[in-house]
Amino acid sequence: MRLAGVVAIACLASHQASAAALPSEPRSDVEAPGPGEAYDSARAEDDADGEYVLAGAPSRKSHVIGALDDVACLKSLKKHKIPFIKAPGAAKIEQPIILTGPIEGVHFDTGRPYDKRTAALGDAIDCRLAISLVDLAKVVKKHTISHVIVKSFHRPNQPILDPGAPLRHRIGFAIDIAGFKTKKGHTWSVEHDFHGKIGQASCGTTAAKPNPDSKESRELWAMFCQISATEAFDSGINPNYNASHFDHMHFDLTTDHPILFFP
Repeated sequence: MRLAGVVAIACLASHQASAAALPSEPRSDVEAPGPGEAYDSARAEDDADGEYVLAGAPSRKSHVIGALDDVACLKSLKKHKIPFIKAPGAAKIEQPIILTGPIEGVHFDTGRPYDKRTAALGDAIDCRLAISLVDLAKVVKKHTISHVIVKSFHRPNQPILDPGAPLRHRIGFAIDIAGFKTKKGHTWSVEHDFHGKIGQASCGTTAAKPNPDSKESRELWAMFCQISATEAFDSGINPNYNASHFDHMHFDLTTDHPILFFP
């Protein structure tokens, strides 16, 4: 893992210059974003409506999303046409909602139909995570993905497995992705198709390659790096990080931004 460590707001601009790049053999029909490119274009689109704007120095997109209050976040949900219901009573979540339909045409499949999802079953998320999922959905759509297979969203009693990682599932700010379903009905499993190794770099000029190399593994690595490059999340973790992530990718958002790390 390449640990960025504690990151202050004052140094965000320099961090943007080192945004994650794609593996050396990404999809030929998907254009790789340059450093900060995906973030800048998305921010410009949102700023046109007066959203996601903070005073002072330019901020990482995830920081701006994390700073949205309840009114601003609900406004953004409507702007992005995200179907939802409020989920009062979801433990430890400040702005709890439950998705009731796809985002950008992509379904976030928890294993339950939308009308059967409840806070008690772990389906609630913070409103601000839903806004970050817009960027994730836009990335995976380019890979012909129709469904993101969600291993977990909200875990109010999330155990401490890694003392160095923030417990974002507890507050509805994280998503664990077990795999993806394509429009043609194929399933790409993180556990069986990622083909990584703990300690390997996933993105950038020092990135390793899947072993064994396959279409599915290249797709998974490319999506992970492209999602990371949107800067809509503060952390991204995959099987190259540690043993507890052998079967899923993790992305999270924060409000305090204590760390930024992507293996």
